[in-house]
Amino acid sequence: MKINASAILEDIKLPDYKGRHVFTAKLRLWIFIVFWVIGSIYFKGMWRSAPWIPLVIAMAFLLTGICYRNILRNRALMVSFVLELAADLVSMTLIVYITGGTQSNYFTLYLMYCVAAGMFYNYQVAIVAAILSIFFYGSLVLSMELGWLKPFVYSGEHASWFGNQTVIRYANLLLLIMFLPIVVYAVKISNFFSRLKQRALEERNKQLVALNRISSTIRRMTSPLEVIEQVLAGVVEGLGYDVCLLVMPNRATGLIEFFIPNQNPLVDQIETHLGFKLGDMKLTPGHPNSIFTAIRRNRLVFRQELSELVKGVDPHWSKELADRVQAEMGFKKFVIMPLVAERRVIGALIGISRTEFVDETRIGVLENFSNQAALAIESAQLFEEIKNKNIELERANKIKSEFLAIMSHELRTPLTAIIGFSELLMEEVMGELNAEQKDSLREVINNGEHLLHLINSILDLAKVEAGKMELNLEDFSLEDLVQEVGSSVSPLLKKKRQHFELKVGKNLPACRADARKIRQILLNLLSNAIKFTPEEGSIVLEAGHLRELPAELSARGASPAPCPEGYFSILVRDTGIGIDPKDLKTVFNVFEQVDSSFTRRYQGTGLGLALTKQFVEMHQGLIWAESAAGQGSTFHLILPVKAEPAAPRADHQTPESIMLGAKQLVAGGSGRDS
Repeated sequence: MKINASAILEDIKLPDYKGRHVFTAKLRLWIFIVFWVIGSIYFKGMWRSAPWIPLVIAMAFLLTGICYRNILRNRALMVSFVLELAADLVSMTLIVYITGGTQSNYFTLYLMYCVAAGMFYNYQVAIVAAILSIFFYGSLVLSMELGWLKPFVYSGEHASWFGNQTVIRYANLLLLIMFLPIVVYAVKISNFFSRLKQRALEERNKQLVALNRISSTIRRMTSPLEVIEQVLAGVVEGLGYDVCLLVMPNRATGLIEFFIPNQNPLVDQIETHLGFKLGDMKLTPGHPNSIFTAIRRNRLVFRQELSELVKGVDPHWSKELADRVQAEMGFKKFVIMPLVAERRVIGALIGISRTEFVDETRIGVLENFSNQAALAIESAQLFEEIKNKNIELERANKIKSEFLAIMSHELRTPLTAIIGFSELLMEEVMGELNAEQKDSLREVINNGEHLLHLINSILDLAKVEAGKMELNLEDFSLEDLVQEVGSSVSPLLKKKRQHFELKVGKNLPACRADARKIRQILLNLLSNAIKFTPEEGSIVLEAGHLRELPAELSARGASPAPCPEGYFSILVRDTGIGIDPKDLKTVFNVFEQVDSSFTRRYQGTGLGLALTKQFVEMHQGLIWAESAAGQGSTFHLILPVKAEPAAPRADHQTPESIMLGAKQLVAGGSGRDS
């Protein structure tokens, strides 16, 4: 068998080990007293004939006391443990020596000692005691065989009654009668400590189960009320309290509310005496109450009177009622433990016990449990708040989308009429106009069409976010569509004397998609490039076919929908002002501007790229940008050859972002958007 010194050391540190140590100290004291009584009677002249023997035994007992003192104070534990065993065995070896040495029948004391060590402590202590017993008894035998130690011969005077042969005949019986009660009592105490340790292990297991339940509650993120119910159940079932209450301030009313465990018979009995539910109790902050004191000062509070806990509670408790309930229920101790989360007290646990003494271990476990419980409750409350906020945000986003759709429709109707009547005036249907009037009308028409385009974009975006935008899929030639878009932007290119290059791959397969939305995607990207590219700059539009997706797409954390026919690869490259890499993630956000100052050079609303991204994702495609400030920009687009309709992945925005976007729309947009 192997001796584990670290295991012995850990066992010495346990509270029940110290309790057993105190008991064995008392038992050794009784044995020492009995030994001295018998020795002083039988060997009356020991101090004259062999004074070193009682002196060594006394010194051994003194050393044992010093070792006990060290162990109880957690000082030199292992050294003290070994020394006290050695002191005991030195005393027993001397008893064997004076009772016959190698011929003595009292060597059985070593056996009894090892058995007692195993019963009181554990088998490892018994092994150490056995090894030391062999060492000391072997040393005695060896010393006497080599002549280092002479056989003990008592030359003094025995007690007169011990000289009587009749008494000597029954001497062993008398010793047996004297020592057997001590042995029986030792066995009884040993069993007591064994049961005590077993109960302690059972209590510890309950505590661990309760702590594990709280940990799993934190991971599940249940509602605050469910968390509170599990906390109360854990305190009652796992920590050994008869009743537990939880008090928490209500953030809305400011009152301190009481929460009680479900299906607790003691709670039912209390409510029968009171005539109202404990859960209906409220406490006003600031009232001189032990609960409020614990919450305000973040201190552990002990009370023995129930009346001190219910001061200021509504419904009112009289002192006579509180005393009567406490007497009938047998409550002896009330422990108020604050619940602290993130250095903030969010409430308190009240553990009620029918035992007058609550040891430090239970208090420590309750403190650890309360820390976990506070974290679980705080997490559940935050989760509940986030859930409610999300509901409010969804409702606000829906209202926003409906508002934009209604306002866009209401604005588009009169705006269409304005543009129509302006065109009639330009055609001089209602009379001739001079050159200045025609220029003014042309400006009205241009701005009206621009405003109509913005309103249509807002209306499309609102439809996408509301999930009402659908794809009208049809088969068409992507090459023809690209050529058509290039022709549409040619006037803008000529106006800024920009060089435009169109590169279309050969034998492109037929495209199945929403042609109108693909056209709008290309127009938005090209308009953006034209706007942010200086005069005489270069713009390139490329379109090709890919059988398989490029490997670098996996690094972006997203990919288009699988398509057996392959994918169209489209890019728009310009030599414009470029975009700072840190702003690339925001260019596709609604109302997002790279430059949101009021003195910006380029006008825009922050809708074009956002709508482009929505249309691409509706086709289950992928779009991204690559750029650097002052080095131009490249927008990449991957579309399945045969698109399947997908639910739009709209970015729901908060009311704050909507208001910010509205302000930017009023002021005139800026940045990398059309």
